[in-house]
Amino acid sequence: MKTRTILFLICLLFTTQINANDIEDNEGEIIGIIIDKETSEPIPYASIALISSNDSSIITGVITLEDGSFRLEEVPFGTYKVKATYIGYSPVTIDNVVVSSKNKTIDLKTVMISEDITQLDEAEVVHERLRGEEKIDRTVFTVNDQTRKTASSGIGLLRNIPSVSVDLQDNVMLEGSSNIQFYVDGVLRNKDYVAQLDPELIDKVELITNPGVKYSAEITGVINIILKKTQRYGVNGSVTAPLFHPKKIFINPSANIEYGNQNFRVYVGERSHYEEFDVKEYSKTIVDGSISDSPYEFEQNTNGRYIWLYSYMNAGIDWFVSDNTTINVLGEWTKYKNPIKDFLTTNSTIREEVQTNYFLTDREGVDNSDNYYLSLFLKHNFAKEGSELTAEMYTNQHASNIENEYLDTYYGAPSFEDISTVVERNEYTDNITNTLEFRLDYTFLTKNIKHELGLREQIQGMENQFLKNNTIEAITGEEAENFEYTENRHVAYYNASGKLNDFSWQAGLRGEYSDINIQDTSSIDYFVMLPQLTAAYKLADNKNVKFTYRRQIIRPSVYNLNPFETYIDSLQIKKGNPDLKPTHIHRLELTYTQNFGNNYISPKFFVNFFNDGITEITRVSEDGLQLISQENIGKRFEYGVTLSTSVQFFKKLNINGNVSVYNSSIDDPSGLSLEKNNQKVSCWAFLNTMYITKVGAFFVYTQYVSPQITYQRTRSRDLLMYFGYGAGTEKFQAVLIYNPFIKNFRYNKMVAEYPGYYWEQYQEINIHHAFAIHLTYKFNFGGKIKKLERNAEYEKNESEGAL
Repeated sequence: MKTRTILFLICLLFTTQINANDIEDNEGEIIGIIIDKETSEPIPYASIALISSNDSSIITGVITLEDGSFRLEEVPFGTYKVKATYIGYSPVTIDNVVVSSKNKTIDLKTVMISEDITQLDEAEVVHERLRGEEKIDRTVFTVNDQTRKTASSGIGLLRNIPSVSVDLQDNVMLEGSSNIQFYVDGVLRNKDYVAQLDPELIDKVELITNPGVKYSAEITGVINIILKKTQRYGVNGSVTAPLFHPKKIFINPSANIEYGNQNFRVYVGERSHYEEFDVKEYSKTIVDGSISDSPYEFEQNTNGRYIWLYSYMNAGIDWFVSDNTTINVLGEWTKYKNPIKDFLTTNSTIREEVQTNYFLTDREGVDNSDNYYLSLFLKHNFAKEGSELTAEMYTNQHASNIENEYLDTYYGAPSFEDISTVVERNEYTDNITNTLEFRLDYTFLTKNIKHELGLREQIQGMENQFLKNNTIEAITGEEAENFEYTENRHVAYYNASGKLNDFSWQAGLRGEYSDINIQDTSSIDYFVMLPQLTAAYKLADNKNVKFTYRRQIIRPSVYNLNPFETYIDSLQIKKGNPDLKPTHIHRLELTYTQNFGNNYISPKFFVNFFNDGITEITRVSEDGLQLISQENIGKRFEYGVTLSTSVQFFKKLNINGNVSVYNSSIDDPSGLSLEKNNQKVSCWAFLNTMYITKVGAFFVYTQYVSPQITYQRTRSRDLLMYFGYGAGTEKFQAVLIYNPFIKNFRYNKMVAEYPGYYWEQYQEINIHHAFAIHLTYKFNFGGKIKKLERNAEYEKNESEGAL
């Protein structure tokens, strides 16, 4: 009761004084109308660019509406040029446009442009750079037209954003981490919804690498997609169809359609991701006599066909009750399927330099799941400027089942030619997880301070049934287990932010109370306070420095807690640990950002300290059996430097990149790892090189991750490089991705060792000359409507995802 009282008091803090001023007191807006000088008719779809008077760089831009009007919003105080351009007309530039605290709304009134009848030479292609704008809690990149042409989806467009990497399987990472959330216009979505977005609708991309207390305490980053301020009414949609290599497949077909007017909007969309490659897996284990009475070497070689199918569908209604109130109902269905057919593994054991065992394993099975999500979302803007309330209730059911059938055929020594024993093994897991959550967020202003506070109430229950049996010489042994897990989570947060001259600040506190029940026999509850603090200083118009501190928590998932013993091979068994505690992380960042000429550069120094880290660990019994489990072991310390940049060469060549070098050090109180493996300098690099032509854009994407350590383990993957080309018109678009060089891509290699034990494993797929061409057709009938606001969130099976 005391804990809930504390949470409630956090939410009530500072709510007694409500006076409305601008959220950002250093920002204004520029408005106007573009008119044909000869006919006095408005010019729709003209381009309006906001240009810095200091370095002539393009900061942002908009397109005029059908009545010729435009509005440039969130313009920082300063002096600018406004340039209006339209095909067949001479451009017009308005100099010395000053936005200040005394004049926050600049009305350019009527801007006249005239037809250009001059004979023009061949047009020169110039690539507008991606400008990075630093704000107190995020970095904002404005998307340009050439960048949009290189992508057929919202996920594809993210390849061009510094600090973001997207591989062939559409896995997205922010500064090397995949533990991120996606937002659209500040509302939580999932990656599949972002993938459905038309790149032409995306105006900006915001990157938050150290999220504040409003966001989930378990994530390391946020990508927020900002859409253009208007969308079409009437009937709109698109269809994307792929062409691909018949034996090396990675495709993303999709289709969506919507209908809307000034009062409502209905929509439905579908997107699938399909992969199919030849796959090879290899593992080797060495156990010596210092830890086992029966030392051995065990080697496995597997060949098969990898298939992965993911299908996502959503449908919803947006009801614009009034100018201040919006209601949305959203439903989603997600289907995941990973069939395994004809996976054949050769297994051999060597003891005292003599082969003592040889058998073949034929594996078939399927990993299948369905996710159902339904939400009701409400947003209301109060009369006082800056006051806003959002509320959401959602329910989610995740149902999955995993079935594996193994046929082990043993061959007798010494020739290993005759069959000695046949063993049939079957494992079946059935899981249902139900989640119900309510969210409430309120924002208001007092003088020059923005206040945000909110509540989260979540109830989650899981039931997992596990069945396994072994059949040897017609004798069957069967075991059945059941695992139940429930959690009630109560969350409250408060955040305040403001600005004084060139100094900006943000401070927040998040409180979380969790009540967990496992198997009706074990009960855990804990309360944690999670602070966050950011301070930023503007050194000049194009230079900023920022410091951020955040405390983070990583809870064990139900899959980490599940105590079932699952079979990996004849010598390895894996199980969860119901006694796991959460991991607590302290994160510090010091970031410097500068825009100069056509370049953006942002070096960052960071420090991460992990306590009670949840890590995978292997122990070997005296008879040589390997048991893999999860434990809270030791402490981990990381520090390093990350460089994000966008550099332009020769007006047509642009390189966006993110490079990090860091040192990891692990404390080992248990002595179950080698000292030489507890400290390592690692690096990763993601580069996207783009060359602009008159008809499209060529790009080369490069991804490299060096070996990285966790407790007992070192993980690595090969260099990945692929080429692409994108071009299109208003209605049609084509994007090609092609891999000409890399043959067998080793996407995961793991090495684990401690005194007396060594294990290595890798998986690789043949992607040589793999290609995919995505052809998109867009259709629309109508003008403009309001911006949409919807929400989508659910918890997925951790095992799901591409390679």
